[in-house]
Amino acid sequence: MKRSENKLFLLKNLNSFTHKIIAAKTSTAVIIVLLASSLAATGVVKPVAHEPTIATPRLPVLSEPATMSMFAKIANMGFTGNHGDDDANGGGQNGGGEGGPPAAVPSSQLNKDFNQRPRDEPAVTVNPATGTVVAGANDYGIGGPVGGGSYTHLKGASFPAETYFPPFSLMCAGGTGTSCIYSAPPIGTGDPVVVYSQKDNEYYYTSIGFSADNCASGVYLYRSPNGLDWTRPINKRFAPTATGGGVRTITYWDGSFTGQDCSIFNDKEWLAIDNTPTSPFYGRIYVTWSQFMLDSTGSVYSASPIELAFSDDKGNTFSNPIDVTGSIVTNPNCLGFALNAANAGRCVEDQFSVPVVAKDGTVYVVFINGQHEIPEHRDQYLVTRVHPAATASGFTVDGAYLATFPVYDGFDDYPVQTTGGQGRSTLCNSNFRLSSTEGFAINISNGQLYIAWADDRAHAGEFSGQHVGPRTTNPATSYNCPAGLNTDNDVFIITSTNNGVSWTSPKLVNQDKPSVTPANNKDQFYPWVAANANGQVVVLYLDRRYDTNPIPNKFSRATVGYTTDLVNWKETLIAQFPSNYDNAFTAGAFIGDYNHVVLTNDGTVYGVWTGVKPNKTFEGNPVLASDIFIAIYNVNGH
Repeated sequence: MKRSENKLFLLKNLNSFTHKIIAAKTSTAVIIVLLASSLAATGVVKPVAHEPTIATPRLPVLSEPATMSMFAKIANMGFTGNHGDDDANGGGQNGGGEGGPPAAVPSSQLNKDFNQRPRDEPAVTVNPATGTVVAGANDYGIGGPVGGGSYTHLKGASFPAETYFPPFSLMCAGGTGTSCIYSAPPIGTGDPVVVYSQKDNEYYYTSIGFSADNCASGVYLYRSPNGLDWTRPINKRFAPTATGGGVRTITYWDGSFTGQDCSIFNDKEWLAIDNTPTSPFYGRIYVTWSQFMLDSTGSVYSASPIELAFSDDKGNTFSNPIDVTGSIVTNPNCLGFALNAANAGRCVEDQFSVPVVAKDGTVYVVFINGQHEIPEHRDQYLVTRVHPAATASGFTVDGAYLATFPVYDGFDDYPVQTTGGQGRSTLCNSNFRLSSTEGFAINISNGQLYIAWADDRAHAGEFSGQHVGPRTTNPATSYNCPAGLNTDNDVFIITSTNNGVSWTSPKLVNQDKPSVTPANNKDQFYPWVAANANGQVVVLYLDRRYDTNPIPNKFSRATVGYTTDLVNWKETLIAQFPSNYDNAFTAGAFIGDYNHVVLTNDGTVYGVWTGVKPNKTFEGNPVLASDIFIAIYNVNGH
């Protein structure tokens, strides 16, 4: 989580933000569901204020899709506007992407490409009994206002998959009852998550949704018995429920009577299901999200606590929100700088939560927070332990416990995006926004917890105010860092064996060098971690070690590291070709904020990531468009 502000925030107490706080059988049936986010589709994401060159107070940043929302505009939180209808996805660089080492396991593209627009932020789940896989991702192919599709791969069929477009929720803002001043589908959705329910034998998918001309925002759930047919969420104004959430609507804010009250915005959700038959809450669905709140003026940041809601009826209705940021009123981990004085000692300036469920039904939630130090510079990961009950009022929360500090994501730890970006952190030779978002996993057998993330501690503090260079027609000279400066992002993992109370020191995951320093100037980034009940652990991440053409530390592949002790690692290259992320999105500005991996108890890995095919064209012209890829293999037989 990299969070920043500029002088405008110092004047108005709020500003735009930096990057978000945050082989097995080839006949396996794979179903991918891509619910579109019109997060700038393929249009130019106009730059906003760059990061400061001195340490200044930092705010939790909105997720990338949310920067199109009315909330982002009203609160001056990095508003980019809607580019869903923009067809300007041309301008890809020619050349590159050939050569290099072959992948150790096969991989396939999941999505079809009708108009060569980007896809990113994949998540994956699997029915372990059948091997049927469902994956989700942002998909900009339908354009604006919103769009999406399910991409279905049946057993024995070839890749990529067939396409189906699921329905979207109708959003109501302003007015009262079923009378709305504003009534329309969301202008943007995103942050997809998919999980298989063993009890229900169904697939669940969550995303955020929001409007552009009013302040409505919500978190939604879609349900499918087969990965082909999906339910439609209904907002509470059209289908009131006792908890006020509507049907398959986890939480919803309607902008009050005028529809223009942006004091609440619901952002960056994640999903978990209790899949242990002996658990007292077997089959329960849990969703966490960040609830951004402004003060009574409607323009000044107040807090962004992590909320949780649950469902016991297959996602049709959800409980009232439960604050899961911790029960310790004066938490020693959050006595640093607070953007709101009332937040001192309360860990409520948060973003990018991920929940997991233990076999006894306990829920653990990790999130990133920026209240550890004075002056505020770098972030920390915190974990809370949630004890569920039959009703929301019976829930109790322990923590928040410190998992690790510092995360080396400060204003001077990375270069800053150039023209076409949003003034956020990036890597040398790139222009995509970089987030220190984390993956979270649990060994369901013994309760051991794992957190994985990446940061640039090898070159910490070397980039105060430094920007990457401009884009050129040659990938070798695009977005270079100033002479003498390099990034060397590394992936780290920590673990807890006492219910999240204490954690090990960070261990290096990527094995391209023996230790963090001396640096080798090869970046690894956007990791996710998965664990099974047999003590096996895998970490998937994007990796720049393999290719030196056109220059070192430019093109990226994907690697999976496998271990049973966090000391000895076996690494597997899973990407068939290197990706030039300059061609992933307009101005190379976005590749998503996460990838994902699942590890089943038999040792099968299902890894999904965002990649860019070499020399991709549409109607003969180079384009800017990423795709979703999957690798399926077994760690025991490889």
